[in-house]
This record gives sequence, structure tokens and C-alpha cells, in this order.
Amino acid sequence: MIAVFLQLGMTDTPLLRVALRSWVAFAEEALVDNVAGVSSTQLPDAEFVEFLVRTAVSVASSVDPARMPLKA
Repeated sequence: MIAVFLQLGMTDTPLLRVALRSWVAFAEEALVDNVAGVSSTQLPDAEFVEFLVRTAVSVASSVDPARMPLKA
């Protein structure tokens, strides 16, 4: 996953790696919740994928605010 952000111009730093590992844990929990129907309805796949992309970009961008918003 870090390779994508490096290709987008992010610098490989310990903080970026922590942020992306944390996002992976978030994404796993969100996926389980969505599939298990923890919320009242399951989101459509395309909408859910777009949500995950936006959150990944936001998390990575927060590491270097001068680069915000990163374009994915």
C-alpha cells in the first residue's frame, strides 16, 4: 500500500507507515461491519470502495499537511 503513496509523491517516513498501518486496521473493521450489517444497511460496493479511498488519502495527507489534499 505504501508504494501507491510513494508514487503519488509522499515521502517514506515512519509516521506515514504508522498512519497507513492504522488505516489498514480501520479498513478491516469497516469492512467487517459493512458485511456483517452492523449499521442498518449495507453500503453498495462502489460507494464503500470510494469511502475507503477517501479515508486512505486523508490519513496519508495528514502526515504532511503541506501536501494536502493528495489526489488519488
